[in-house]
Amino acid sequence: MGPIRFLAALAAMGLTAGVTGQAAAASPPVSSATITTVSTGPTNSYALTLSDSAASPSPIGTFWFSWVPGQDFLDSSPLTVTNPSGWTDNITHGGASDGYAIQWLASSPAADATAGNSLSGFGFTSTDSPASVYGNSAFFPTTPVLTAFTYDAAPFSDDGDRFLVTVVPEPVSLALLAPMALLMLRRSRR
Repeated sequence: MGPIRFLAALAAMGLTAGVTGQAAAASPPVSSATITTVSTGPTNSYALTLSDSAASPSPIGTFWFSWVPGQDFLDSSPLTVTNPSGWTDNITHGGASDGYAIQWLASSPAADATAGNSLSGFGFTSTDSPASVYGNSAFFPTTPVLTAFTYDAAPFSDDGDRFLVTVVPEPVSLALLAPMALLMLRRSRR
């Protein structure tokens, strides 16, 4: 069957919307995420939690960290990547003039992050320091490494939601800040 006859057969069944591009595009999710430094040293560990807003019109099936179309931002390739149950990972890299990124994909709609819920279990280890991960890209100096995209299903299944991942201070840092805050409070009362 030739392409014209195939499209005509699909049209007769009402299935051409996706083939011809006439269907309304899915609305992208409304996303946010947090990142925490779990450990530091020669190898640094990072943990991420992905959230889909309660007002989101769709679930999240793709979480692409440190990336925008055509650009990857991490300085080096992650050494290891961890995934929530039902998700897989892919490290992306566009060559010598590009950084690295991590694309996480839900293996089925049952594993998606759904509206009003958060999903933890995303993580990676890297030789990239927290200063590097939490700063701007060495490859694209005006773009934060923490830039991310989500899609409701597969990559490019909708317009995507671009956002910045929020850094959550590690508990040790918070413990160090508390005594300093008390000291400053005492000094201001004098």
